[in-house]
Amino acid sequence: MQWLRAVNRVANRGFEKALIIGFIAMTAIIFLQVIFRYFLLQSLSWSEEVARYLFVWLTFLGASVVARSRSHIMVESIVKAVKNGRLRKILQTAANLLTLAFLAVLIAEGSSASLEILELGQLSPSLPWFPLGIVYFAIPLGSFFMALNIIEQTWDIWGNDYLQGGR
Repeated sequence: MQWLRAVNRVANRGFEKALIIGFIAMTAIIFLQVIFRYFLLQSLSWSEEVARYLFVWLTFLGASVVARSRSHIMVESIVKAVKNGRLRKILQTAANLLTLAFLAVLIAEGSSASLEILELGQLSPSLPWFPLGIVYFAIPLGSFFMALNIIEQTWDIWGNDYLQGGR
């Protein structure tokens, strides 16, 4: 399990840095578009698409980072209402397994879609050199690393119980 923790730690640190750079770039691109459109009366043909593509990547990489810190929006009222520690762990594990099932679908379908779009050679309308499959690849990549974080959390749910001999 140590290898998984190491992979998650390194990946999330890299994603955190990429998120910072991506948000700065997206903000700068949108700001430039506003300057060009309203002050120079020109429009940057590529700015909206690049900002949208960055937003897609930021969303899926950010979801992975947020999963690690358990900061996703959750409805925990049922789990918190359960006083029995073992039953609470079972409920948390069940929720994580449902999340993993959903992420498996995102990984499979996102990979399929991004590969198909790459094979078809579909390019961005305003950036004719940029393959759109790269944008779609954010879905399986972010979902894969989010799944790794959820697996680590699920392991941790039962880790303390296992170490205390309560299994």
